[in-house]
Amino acid sequence: MLVKLIKTEGVEMADLQPLNVKPMLELLDRYTGGKPLLEHLECAVHMRLVDSDGRDVEPGQRGRILVKSPCMFRGYPNQPERTAARFNKDNWFMSYDQARIDPSNRHVFSGGRIDAIILHGQYMLFPCWLEAMVAPHPAVKKVISVPFSDVVLFHAIGICIIKHPGASVSEEEVIDLVLSHVVPGKEFLIRPKAVLFFDKFPLKPDGTVDKPRLSDIVSERVNDGMNS
Repeated sequence: MLVKLIKTEGVEMADLQPLNVKPMLELLDRYTGGKPLLEHLECAVHMRLVDSDGRDVEPGQRGRILVKSPCMFRGYPNQPERTAARFNKDNWFMSYDQARIDPSNRHVFSGGRIDAIILHGQYMLFPCWLEAMVAPHPAVKKVISVPFSDVVLFHAIGICIIKHPGASVSEEEVIDLVLSHVVPGKEFLIRPKAVLFFDKFPLKPDGTVDKPRLSDIVSERVNDGMNS
């Protein structure tokens, strides 16, 4: 029996599907002289819900889903930076999914994905709203806004742009476009932290933009810039 626990977006983040072999092993134990085969196999999937600081949330509160299991992948092949960005120091995989646990019956309820909105301080920003501010610029061929981790605001704002060939637009121009739609005096509250330019965006196998990977790239570039 396959147990589907978490559905995520990319193929490289495939569903965790541990095989429940307990009934079969219990049956086999009858023919092995009582040797406990079950003790030698561990396929449990452990799950935690954590806040932006990585601390377990209280029952009933929504948190980011972390999972750990011997049945899951150990990292992205030949991509140590990406692996480090998605696994914490205790080897918990940090998904982009959110959930809450009902304290009365322990049922788990999906809370959506943290990359579907940008939780910027006290504000919930929709990427499409930010993208609509930047897209009219004549130099912008394609724009995608993604969240990336921020220790103070939970999410910082990243603006990713593919320019038309030969066109020019600066980081300052893009930021000014966004801030021109913000109430005067409140610009500092909704200010993009990163504006990055790409030749192409990473794609999933189905041809759509891999936004979780794009978010990881933005985070990596920003952190590299801070550490250089």
